[in-house]
Amino acid sequence: MEQAAVRTLTSQLAEDLAWLEQHARSQPQHAAQAGELRYSAALVRNDGVDILVDDIHVAQFHDILEEPGSVAKLLAASTKRIVLILGRFLPRRKRVLQRLAAALGDRGKIAVIFDFPGPNDREVSDTVRFIAGMSQFIIVDMTKASSVPLELQATIPDLMVPVLPIIESGHPIFSMFSDLQRRYFWIQPPVSYKNADQLVRHVDEAVIQRAERAAEQIKERRATSVRAPVSVVRINRRNRV
Repeated sequence: MEQAAVRTLTSQLAEDLAWLEQHARSQPQHAAQAGELRYSAALVRNDGVDILVDDIHVAQFHDILEEPGSVAKLLAASTKRIVLILGRFLPRRKRVLQRLAAALGDRGKIAVIFDFPGPNDREVSDTVRFIAGMSQFIIVDMTKASSVPLELQATIPDLMVPVLPIIESGHPIFSMFSDLQRRYFWIQPPVSYKNADQLVRHVDEAVIQRAERAAEQIKERRATSVRAPVSVVRINRRNRV
């Protein structure tokens, strides 16, 4: 069978599966199967355009991107829930951050601990920026920081996303942090904590509420900049400005 014919049949199959998905959603007794039909349609559609994936979640993500208007909805939903956590992931440090991530999850957040390798064809900083751009706020553990200064330099200047630094009591803050804080108002004062128990116990007022206040400040700044008129410098007849 010719490739064009294969694509046509694949497209028809994807449309049929999409119709079945909508029908299943309208029938309460079949609602559980709607998600499976959506996954199936995504896999068929991705294969039809030669985008091969080996993970059903990736297939669903591709399907979302293909749906008109869905990217904006995805970003709007993500920036209300995703929290990026940066730090140095030594065993003891990682246990603290995992407890923090669990506490955030209990409060409806999706905590992403950046302790995984990025794509082979992208730099680590590219992956950090991508996740940061989809985040409601960023938590930076500066305890025994190693790559954290580089990650901040790569992320903060381009993204007005609230940054919540945390550090365990008794550890010094890296020297260039004060420079970053002076330049970028969305970096909040660091939170010092004694141990994981204390950090988790006060996560609402020490982290989440401060991040939400910072997000409101950013929103107000953006609104002000949009309303402000554009300044234009004109050259007069005497070639003066």
